[in-house]
Amino acid sequence: MLIATFAPEATAGAVKAAAGDRSATRVYIDASYNLVRAAREDSSAGRAAVDDLVRQTVDECRGAGEGSSVTKAANEVSEEVADTVIVTAYRPYTRAVQTFVDAVAPLHWSNPRLMHDVRVYLRKLRNLTVLAPADICADVRTWAAGGFKAAPEGTTRFIKLYQGADIEAEEVPAALLKPYETRRDAAVLRHTEDLEGPLAQAEAEGVERWKEIMRGLALSV
Repeated sequence: MLIATFAPEATAGAVKAAAGDRSATRVYIDASYNLVRAAREDSSAGRAAVDDLVRQTVDECRGAGEGSSVTKAANEVSEEVADTVIVTAYRPYTRAVQTFVDAVAPLHWSNPRLMHDVRVYLRKLRNLTVLAPADICADVRTWAAGGFKAAPEGTTRFIKLYQGADIEAEEVPAALLKPYETRRDAAVLRHTEDLEGPLAQAEAEGVERWKEIMRGLALSV
């Protein structure tokens, strides 16, 4: 009798959860599309910001790393430069990222793994847009003054902060959303992926800009 009594409630709860999962997935997919579209429409802003970073850094401390060699500390400095390029590239899109976060933060799914991944992704996105770029010149000069031994405190501190903002491996896995997608949602996802093509190219260009800074400061690439 107990099973018979509670089964309808359990079924109703499952139906409600499934409907909530589908609704949340649609909002998430639409918000992702809007974020990528905003970045695509103003992709020149990120490039311009990185251009300024490269020019200002190389002009300010050209050759500051002269005499350094490939060491663990050098790898940390290199990582600092690369991470600063990424942070700088994202800063023009702070408003678009915040709009995405505002849309997704209230959402709920019945899948705990999906909920966890979404929360981590949102936190890292927020961190990425508020993290200030490192002062590369100051850190390289400090490193040089210490005989290019241990990585400067500013470098290690920035890398630690960036680890809390690195979204590269934190995007929500598509496989977790797929069970709740409709055909319409899948079509929006495909359109989003199409828009991401030029943005991926911009990320590849970012690697070249990192190399420009490294060469300009006489740091090993």
